Amino acid sequence: MPARARVLSRPGLRPGLLLRAPFARRSWFPLDQPGCSAWHLARVAVWQGLRALGLRPGDRVLMPAYHCGSELDPAARLGLSIQLYPIGADLAPDLGALARLAPGARALYVTHFFGFPQPLGELAALARAHGMPLIEDCAHALHGVSGGAPLGSAGDAAIFSLRKSLPAPDGGLLLLRDPAAPALRAARNFPPRRALGGAKMLALEHLAARTVGKRVRVGAEIARPAPRALVADIALDPAAADLGAAALSLALARAEDPARVRARRHANYRELRARLGAPAGARFPLGDPAPGLAPWILPAIVGDPEAVRDAMIRSGVQAFRVWGETHPAADLDPGETFVFDALGVIP
Repeated sequence: MPARARVLSRPGLRPGLLLRAPFARRSWFPLDQPGCSAWHLARVAVWQGLRALGLRPGDRVLMPAYHCGSELDPAARLGLSIQLYPIGADLAPDLGALARLAPGARALYVTHFFGFPQPLGELAALARAHGMPLIEDCAHALHGVSGGAPLGSAGDAAIFSLRKSLPAPDGGLLLLRDPAAPALRAARNFPPRRALGGAKMLALEHLAARTVGKRVRVGAEIARPAPRALVADIALDPAAADLGAAALSLALARAEDPARVRARRHANYRELRARLGAPAGARFPLGDPAPGLAPWILPAIVGDPEAVRDAMIRSGVQAFRVWGETHPAADLDPGETFVFDALGVIP
């Protein structure tokens, strides 16, 4: 890759999309569903979803041992008892361990890591057998379709992130499948001025990535992964727990074509795999994406993720350790930190 190339870890904002946004009327899953509500961030959607499902302090919730932390924080703030279930090097849950942990649990939280589906048939059956709701975390999987159905359509609740897959300054979606569930509404929305500032930054990043012959510096270089401790970036701000998404973010989201997003993300993933080949000491745990998926980023398990990340940043690629920290509520065994320690990602 040329030294001046810029490969961004989040979508840049194309000028044409910004011009179309005020007139956008496109609707897609889950925005076209009656139980969908829009929030400032996905973690706010998690908070709202856990409360809407009727979970109470002390209720035990099964959540994946490999996690961001921003999904655990709302559960911890609600006083839920978080029990982590093992995630293998293939980023799939240990179904045997889940079956042993399920009796008495009040909810099963499942994450479609990096846009690849988990075994929803088995997980939904397990949740039904124990009378608990299934929550799909689709923060990485917006617009993904598996087995003819959108990811997020199998659970009793599903959470999506706009800003991971689309050039939106904010936005998290919550889908509740129960038609009897009360309609959720934000007390207020993300301020328009701040949303516009975020959109300007996304537009500048788009320009920087495509500038030929010179570098355009936008923001700071990617910081090194934080230590294993709670940091502000994964915490739920209590003052924003009822904050809705900006109108600008929803307009930008509606202006984008889901089919285009899937095609571009599919093509990007395949090209990265083809160019990387089979580097020594690295493996790709998720394989090739099936048709219909919209992979977020390319994960790789490497021997020295810090060295690989630094080398790629020097080449202009925003490679990073996706989750370098865990939440204090996460009681991880030493063997369960392997994926945290070894996984790096390429946008």
